[in-house]
Amino acid sequence: MLGNWSPQKEYQANVVEKLRQIASITPEAERENKDEITKIYLLDLDVLKPIISPLYSHTGRKSNYQPEIFRSFVLMSSLKMCPDNWVEKLRNNTVLRTICGFGEKMPNVASYYDFINRIYCLDDRPCLRTPESKPTKKYAKGEKMPELSKAQYKHPEIVGKLVEKIIGL
Repeated sequence: MLGNWSPQKEYQANVVEKLRQIASITPEAERENKDEITKIYLLDLDVLKPIISPLYSHTGRKSNYQPEIFRSFVLMSSLKMCPDNWVEKLRNNTVLRTICGFGEKMPNVASYYDFINRIYCLDDRPCLRTPESKPTKKYAKGEKMPELSKAQYKHPEIVGKLVEKIIGL
């Protein structure tokens, strides 16, 4: 279920308020990140919500921070960083964390990879292995399966190799 999605005007008002608080303490932090602030401040994600909402279930626990994670991805790609390093940088940089829309609480790295997987499925392989088929030949009552020759075994020398290793210890 898609969680809270604050409109662009509300996001911008929150960011301006928090950046003013940060500027009163450390004004040089905003100057260092002025390009990133401009880029993300103008990025309107209201058009993204109808596109992304069908990717989430309508039941269950809400997915939090989805627009924030998207903003974070935009910054991360412009700074050419991987998600693991990016999350660590966000934890240490209050300006970047603020312009992405995060407060003191932030999602972990797994949330970033989950977001990627929802947008673009990277792994098309099934999670479960297909079971091997059973032998199709039915034997009569009391009849046993014939013994296999060495050529029919998948790994005919495996028992010998195991014995050699055990004796060699």
